[in-house]
Amino acid sequence: MKELKLGAGETVALNVYHRDAKDYYDCCTDLAKVIKDLQDKDYRVPKGENIKIMTPFKPMLALKCNEEDLRKALRKGKVYVENKLDGERLLVHKKGSEIKMFTRNVTDYTDMYKDIQPYIKQAVGEGTECVLDGEIVAWDPEKKIYTEFGTLKHIGKRIDGDDEYRWLVYVIFDILWLHGESLLGYEFEDRRKKLLDLCKGKKQVTFQGLSEAPRIEISNIELLDNMADVKKKLFHACFDQTMKYEGIMMKQANSQYIVNERKDKWMKLKPDMLVGHGDDLDLIVVGGYYGKGSRGGKAYPTEYLCGVPVKGEGQKPKMFHTFCKVGTGLSVDENEVMNQRIKWHEWNWDDPDSHPPHIMMSDWKNVKKDDKPHFWCEPVDSVILQVHGFEITAADTMSAGITVRFPTIERWRCEIRPNPIASPAS
Repeated sequence: MKELKLGAGETVALNVYHRDAKDYYDCCTDLAKVIKDLQDKDYRVPKGENIKIMTPFKPMLALKCNEEDLRKALRKGKVYVENKLDGERLLVHKKGSEIKMFTRNVTDYTDMYKDIQPYIKQAVGEGTECVLDGEIVAWDPEKKIYTEFGTLKHIGKRIDGDDEYRWLVYVIFDILWLHGESLLGYEFEDRRKKLLDLCKGKKQVTFQGLSEAPRIEISNIELLDNMADVKKKLFHACFDQTMKYEGIMMKQANSQYIVNERKDKWMKLKPDMLVGHGDDLDLIVVGGYYGKGSRGGKAYPTEYLCGVPVKGEGQKPKMFHTFCKVGTGLSVDENEVMNQRIKWHEWNWDDPDSHPPHIMMSDWKNVKKDDKPHFWCEPVDSVILQVHGFEITAADTMSAGITVRFPTIERWRCEIRPNPIASPAS
């Protein structure tokens, strides 16, 4: 049909053949079976006739939404939010010891991702019959991060010898079949409860972020009911360099599972929703911190204290206020290269006489323990960062008296010398 350019897809053709043909095909993805079983145009597929275990079908999809769609969704009732992974959507069918794996386009990837199958069996129980919906990603245990999507098949196939130390992780977010019963008609909250009950007490299963060596994870969900919290969740998801999230998913608590359909019961929000929200600032790095978690273990800083010129300093400022602390946004390689440009000095907090002379320490009174840098640098030996945040807000923890909420590094302004253009006055 594509070659003939008829301008009609499979939905049109199936609806012409039989009024139940599309729904029947969505549940079995077998055109020959559809044609054979629905030859009688008056025949109606029995209500409740839907998916079968070990038979591939296309998963439910989500609508991409804008801010107005988001407002409408929040008015409809309870909404669960989870992070959207940059992996491969994978439906796992398990019947006894046999496992089949199908992508969203019903491609059989059972052999591709065979390394993860023993862990799935342990996670749900050897004798369990079920169909799971989730995302397969790859894990780098040295960096403690999910790897980029492009590495997934290399790790699955073990094409590259360098991939031997990385492994597959299956993140489960739904269950569609259990012990001979289809769960498509169950509401999302009820399906989620069945999933948690099934995996309860299994050592191989953890919630996202709770293990440094995950194999099988259950997605974290959060019940949100207002725009501010959803935007905050989206911002953190978009700029979390550890987990490589694509955005967030919103699912109505009462949503049933509809195969091969995009419904407003499920919606996805991606970073482009943030365009127009927030501020971009050029800030000078005045201090550095050893990183924590995935950013830790380096001999150089991976988090930075950024400053702004003291009001009235002119075009070549010599004195700076502390303004914000930022760590997310740069890759491991970008951090390493940038630190070769900065000349660091150890910051001895116990000796006030050794504090950097170009920072307004007299105005920096309510310094939290975690905000005390391990290093400082001279302005001439520093760099400029373009930092994005949601909004400028008052803060007595920085000497500028203000800071930016949820900052992330957009880029290192390596093309300009340290001569910041942002200041508290601006």
